[in-house]
Amino acid sequence: MSRTFAHLLERAAGADGLVVAGCLSGTSMDGIDVALARGWLRGTQPTVELLAARTVPFEPALGERLARAASGAPSTAREFALLDRDLGSAIAAAVAGSAAEAGVTVDLVASHGQTLGHHDGESASEPDGGAPWTLQVGDPDRIAEVLGAAVAFDFRRSDVAGGGEGAPLVPFVDGALFARAPRPAAVLNLGGIANLTWLGLAAEAQEEHRAGFDVGPANLWLDGFARRLLELPYDPGGAAAARGSVDERLAMQWLAEPFYRRAPPKSTGRDTFDASWIEARLAEGAGRSAADLLATASAVVARSVADAARRWLPGGPPVWIVAGGGWHHRPLVAELERATGLPAQPADRFGVPVDAREALAFALLGLLTLGEVPVAVAAVTGGGRPRVLGRLVPARP
Repeated sequence: MSRTFAHLLERAAGADGLVVAGCLSGTSMDGIDVALARGWLRGTQPTVELLAARTVPFEPALGERLARAASGAPSTAREFALLDRDLGSAIAAAVAGSAAEAGVTVDLVASHGQTLGHHDGESASEPDGGAPWTLQVGDPDRIAEVLGAAVAFDFRRSDVAGGGEGAPLVPFVDGALFARAPRPAAVLNLGGIANLTWLGLAAEAQEEHRAGFDVGPANLWLDGFARRLLELPYDPGGAAAARGSVDERLAMQWLAEPFYRRAPPKSTGRDTFDASWIEARLAEGAGRSAADLLATASAVVARSVADAARRWLPGGPPVWIVAGGGWHHRPLVAELERATGLPAQPADRFGVPVDAREALAFALLGLLTLGEVPVAVAAVTGGGRPRVLGRLVPARP
């Protein structure tokens, strides 16, 4: 370990800790989420205290370029390199603006970047027989250059190289994020993709049974419908869905999606649930009103989560903790409560803002990378031996 990283690690174990910025752009691709936190790493245990969080919308041209690249549109090497550069600059600017507003200096940036492609390994049509692969952009050297801070990045590829799917990542640190929550608990992220984390033992236990997996499309689906049916980027608060009625026959048809029936470990993204998948669902719902289609899609998201919990989460009924943009979609949350028979509790109730959970999780993952702490990946991604997730770029003074 270089002297720069050793110094940071020494500070992370001290009383004042480090200022860490966790940042990412998720599957919904609506902007850069930044969570500023004071973080500590003592031994192998990371902890964070949130200082500030916000989402910085993409400049429209950059957002369009990212969406085009993520859709699989042909791209030249030049276009890809410029996209990687420009997203790195945008991430640096988002972190710098957040830090200035909070009045802090960032020591470590944990940047997930933007996923342009993530393949779970199930497609026999893949040239290599369907082995998992993953690709994120957002130049970490540019972030380090602009901010003068160390950068942890590239959190997925080590796991993929070792035979895992490289996702989801947040379950590895949900135990630390939700230390105040009772056990057992299910933590549900309703982002572009819905994913579940199971926290199985008492918070004070030395070892906690933990599992996590992707359930299937959530906001990626609902927002795709909103763009096509409402000509809006999303259905604010689920208002249109609330005016509709669930088409039970269509819901049963959509719940037959093969991914729902796959046993964990499993992950997914736009590689499976792309624009053509959205168009196929719209074609199946031809003749229904926009409100009914949105209500039916919301019900399917909620029921797919409830079914996944019944199938694959061990133990008795959990506490349901919900994070992600889907928390603001009231019909979706109401349907989740009906499907599970349990109240849904916002992550805020346990000290984690619903819109900052993933960015804050990357702050924790960045601390683990800084400390070269191996993570046991098998129960979540299907990978092999424990491994360090992520790599480091030193600060550029």
